[in-house]
Amino acid sequence: MVSSNASTPGRATPRPGSFVFPLALLLLAGCDVVGRPATLELDGIAVQLERGARVHDVTVMSAGPTDSIAPATVQAAPGDAIRFVTGDHRTHSIGFDLEFVDPMVREYLERTSQLRGPPLVNRGSAWIVVLEGAPPGRYPFLCRTHGTRGILLVQDPD
Repeated sequence: MVSSNASTPGRATPRPGSFVFPLALLLLAGCDVVGRPATLELDGIAVQLERGARVHDVTVMSAGPTDSIAPATVQAAPGDAIRFVTGDHRTHSIGFDLEFVDPMVREYLERTSQLRGPPLVNRGSAWIVVLEGAPPGRYPFLCRTHGTRGILLVQDPD
């Protein structure tokens, strides 16, 4: 659930220190939201995660002449959040590769305005994708700036 002051759950972080303390604790504690809903706040947007949801970090950075995405495959469940974060000072632009997604996945990404994130220009900049109500399936993503690819696998919750 996104607060009423925002139309999209993902936004760029203007500086690495803008995450609230509860998010830092959440990430340091193994990324699990245990026993209670959690609120992520990013650049003035509050995102409420469902009880039992997890936050999965995906780091995008340079690895010599090419970029790397780690992990390149992320397994998540509906309700989880994916935090794409830059690990260097190069500009990255993450988006889902609509050429390779199921029509239901595409409709979900379009409806939730999560097709692509803003340019991530500073080390530690982040884009958060919230999977509340996401259909199970393959969500291929890529750094549109450098062509590096990864895959998000949303598992059926059953």
